[in-house]
Amino acid sequence: MMKVLQSVYNQITNILKENNVLMNITPPRPYLIKKDDEERINAEAEDLFKKCKIEEYNSKMKEKEAYKLYFDESYKYANFYEEGDE
Repeated sequence: MMKVLQSVYNQITNILKENNVLMNITPPRPYLIKKDDEERINAEAEDLFKKCKIEEYNSKMKEKEAYKLYFDESYKYANFYEEGDE
C-alpha cells in the first residue's frame, strides 16, 4: 500500500513541477502556488524589506495570500478552469 501511495505522490509532484507549481505541505495550512508568482512576490517583498518599508512589505506578504490555493479550501475550486482549459 505504501508503494502505491508513494507512486501517486510522485505522479502528483511531477505534474506540479511540469506546470511550475510549488507545493508547500508544511502545517498548519498546506497550499499550492505558481512558482513565478512566489518568486516575483518574494523578490518584491525582499526589496521593500531592504528599504525598510515595513508597511509595504507587510502589504506585499498579504497580497501573496491571494495567490495561494489552500488544500482545506479546495472545494471552492471544484469548477475552476483557466482560460483555454475547457
